[in-house]
Amino acid sequence: MFKNFEISDLFVALSLLCCVAVIGALLLPFAFETGSGEHVVFVTAVQKNNTPWDKNYIVWVKTDLASSQEEFYCIQHDQVALAEALAQAARDKRPVTLSYKSLFAGLTWGLFNDFKCVDDIVVGLDGK
Repeated sequence: MFKNFEISDLFVALSLLCCVAVIGALLLPFAFETGSGEHVVFVTAVQKNNTPWDKNYIVWVKTDLASSQEEFYCIQHDQVALAEALAQAARDKRPVTLSYKSLFAGLTWGLFNDFKCVDDIVVGLDGK
């Protein structure tokens, strides 16, 4: 039965099995929180996405108005009041404290969860 069996065959089989397992795991709809915190920033823009697969808001921020480096956070599409408050902060050019959480998610997580944000998500403003 194992007469023509070589160690390289076992290596190839195990490699293929590992690849299938990793790809399969990434395609599962999972998500878990990897961190949270607060960030004092100046909001430079609030952008509403209108693609069929992404209706969330993107908030562009800087730690200093003179800085050229911007970061972004996501706001869930059902958090309209939060997005409007951040847009007003951008118009006023005043610093705000964002409360956020970070998620790590599988590639298909959004498909099964109303296309909610992944990565860094704004969950509160100025300690609220």
